[in-house]
Amino acid sequence: MFQWALPVRIDLLGAHLEAYVETLPTIQALRLCNKFGSGPQCFIQKLPIELIGMIEDFVIEPVREKARASWAKEYKCFQGNCTMIDDHLTLDEQHDIYHRANLAFGEIQGCPGDRCSFYQNADDATEKTRRVKLAFYVHSRQMWRSGHESNTSSWKTKTSPFSSACVFKQHKTLLRKTFGISIWTSDVRLPSVEVDLRAPAKWNQGQSRNVTVAYLTLSNHGSLSHNMARLDA
Repeated sequence: MFQWALPVRIDLLGAHLEAYVETLPTIQALRLCNKFGSGPQCFIQKLPIELIGMIEDFVIEPVREKARASWAKEYKCFQGNCTMIDDHLTLDEQHDIYHRANLAFGEIQGCPGDRCSFYQNADDATEKTRRVKLAFYVHSRQMWRSGHESNTSSWKTKTSPFSSACVFKQHKTLLRKTFGISIWTSDVRLPSVEVDLRAPAKWNQGQSRNVTVAYLTLSNHGSLSHNMARLDA
């Protein structure tokens, strides 16, 4: 199908592409000022190219880190590898829900005010018991579902070639002109795995796994039509 293809991690590829696009105006301005800047106040023009490269890394890395966290979180939900609590609820939300769980179970003992943290003054055994109670409360009320479905929907929107909001489709011209590559993606479903009852933390075991594969390909348009010779000609 392709003359050349390189498999890549789609979550890293997407995050780095988003960070590159977001910081590109700043990086371009930095390079132009360094190369063509003039005047007594244009100190950046005097900097060596090696230092300019370090400044570019300083600009783009925080944006990459933020994008990587977002893409990784959404991909875990799409794959079904997410955890019910930590991947769908912030720490503050967990604290608030644990307090409500204590009220529901009638076990609100020694909690100052309404900010009872399940991490507060707890040894390992107590913390594990608290998290089991929290997990039961969250699961019974489906508190994880809205965040999970939102992450899954966002992943499909950003990566599906059939979506108008696909990150790789939106920036295909930039990828072709700047790097000479195209990106091909496809969703596949892995067969379901046997549930391991010894690993209760994996609350969503036994389900099929969704995976999005991605390949970097050389930019070639290929043939979209063929002339078919008639056998009776």
